[in-house]
Amino acid sequence: MKQAYRRWVCGLLACILALLAVCGAVVYVVDPCLYYRVPDKWQPVLFNERYQMAGLAKNVEADTVLVGTSMAANYRSSWIQETFGTSAVRLTIPDGYYSEFDQVMNVLFRTQEPERVIFGLDVNTLIRDESGVTAAMPDYLYNANPLDDIQYLLNKDTLYYSAYTLLSNHWGEGDTIDEGFTWDRNEWWNHISALENYDRRCLSGRCGRQSGGGGTVGHRAFGHGIRFLPAPVQHPLLGQGHSGGEDGGGVCGHPPGRADAAAV
Repeated sequence: MKQAYRRWVCGLLACILALLAVCGAVVYVVDPCLYYRVPDKWQPVLFNERYQMAGLAKNVEADTVLVGTSMAANYRSSWIQETFGTSAVRLTIPDGYYSEFDQVMNVLFRTQEPERVIFGLDVNTLIRDESGVTAAMPDYLYNANPLDDIQYLLNKDTLYYSAYTLLSNHWGEGDTIDEGFTWDRNEWWNHISALENYDRRCLSGRCGRQSGGGGTVGHRAFGHGIRFLPAPVQHPLLGQGHSGGEDGGGVCGHPPGRADAAAV
């Protein structure tokens, strides 16, 4: 009886270990976070910057590196490469803190020797402290300790994204590193969109600017002195218009990086 019980327990443990080994092997081969390599047999699926920037910093060889928040996410690596004549990569952390960018930079300089790093400094990044930092950054992907990589290999989320990566490629829906994490294709670039995200307290007691007919001009409460003017923006890096197309076409036929109007 004891021998039968012992064989059952040993068989169960063997099955569990075999299952874990298969799961780890699938994650290692597919590598959804690009932690070990950038795939050459299928397209990556870019789903989370904080989980995938470590892999991009390690495995995409680049002499020019753009680092920033989502405000820098629409600068394609191909634009940077064309401007500086070097290989390039874009590393962005949405709503990132200095400590998070520090982790990305540590991985970058531990594995590469870039010629230049372009850092996009946002006002939010400059003025806020680190008290709002969460545990969203997976430290085991950014440190130099190979032992805790087990948290990546034996992880239900990375196993899920491994399957999702393979299915996305089967459906022809993989991503490219140049277009990954960009968001300008779904935005309407004009003053109305700007005002919808602009909230200003009424400090002067005059909330809104009166039009000739007595109506208030503006979306929310604004002080006086706001006016609208056309503000076409040229190519943000090259200083010239960037033609639209499959890889660069903007919404409604506008090239990326152009705005119809701006509030000043």
